[in-house]
Amino acid sequence: MEIVLNQISCSLLDCTSGTYHIGTLRDDFSELEKKTAESFIKKAFGAHPKDAFLTEKSPAWLRHQQDIEDLEKYIEEVAGAWYNMKMKAGLHEVSSFFVVSYQRDGMEEVLFLDNVLSEAMIIQAVPAVSGLDYQMMKINSVVTSSFSKKDRFLIWQWRNEDLRIKEDPAQIEGETLHLWSEKLFHLKADKTEKEIYQVIEQAVKDISFNHGIPVEQTLPELKAVLSEPEKIVPEQIAKAVFEHRPDAQVVLRERMAMKGISEPVSFDSARLSKKDRTLKMVTDSGIEIIVPSSLLKRTDLIEITTHEDGTSSIELHNISQLKNK
Repeated sequence: MEIVLNQISCSLLDCTSGTYHIGTLRDDFSELEKKTAESFIKKAFGAHPKDAFLTEKSPAWLRHQQDIEDLEKYIEEVAGAWYNMKMKAGLHEVSSFFVVSYQRDGMEEVLFLDNVLSEAMIIQAVPAVSGLDYQMMKINSVVTSSFSKKDRFLIWQWRNEDLRIKEDPAQIEGETLHLWSEKLFHLKADKTEKEIYQVIEQAVKDISFNHGIPVEQTLPELKAVLSEPEKIVPEQIAKAVFEHRPDAQVVLRERMAMKGISEPVSFDSARLSKKDRTLKMVTDSGIEIIVPSSLLKRTDLIEITTHEDGTSSIELHNISQLKNK
């Protein structure tokens, strides 16, 4: 990935003290600023942002532009609106609002990033009678080049309206909201693989409990079927998980539709966390077994059987080597 930086702006949004400062857009920046901005851009693409699409309510300036001479004006508009939104939502935190204009492999892009600042302890030398003394001080304005769950970013490829966004939802007065997608930029964004998985997994657990079906049967089926497709097809998922229970299949499809998964959607299981790509089983005697989801249907390697008396058996086959970890 070849990155050429054009301009950088950094604003401070301090929602703990109720103040903010909008930074100017500069094309002269230090080597440290350059390395930080490049790191943010690379990490943004490595974080698998999801595609986002403009709606009628989206800011007019996000639409096709021949130039971005007014970028500083856009920054002031967005940063101010985001600060007010955070204050109203009770997100009492200190963050740096970065905006970076750059070229990535020849493509002109802008990165909008709200990076929640971290706390750290520092040791500072202070004058004393004997010469110098040292004291520890806490600061809450540490910029890190990594992303936390509180960070949000939007990548804007401004010449062709290509948008990619990454944000975790926030709980605001009991409501789950994607603040940047739904409130700040008014974008339509697809669910991430993590969000899709969480919706379906919770639905399967609830339906299994309500229908008297052991979750020890349905959860492995769910993980196995989600390890295979490039697209999530609700009907296929329902049939695979509740193969012999048409009534439960209907409920699962309804639950998925209520959460916006009524049509086939793109899905890449490789983007799930390791925890979601494996099935961890713990027996009543404390034995732990972790199986990659992609192997759950490989009966030549593993077989899980539930017996009529409610007990279960797990058989592992064709083991050529065992390692201690």
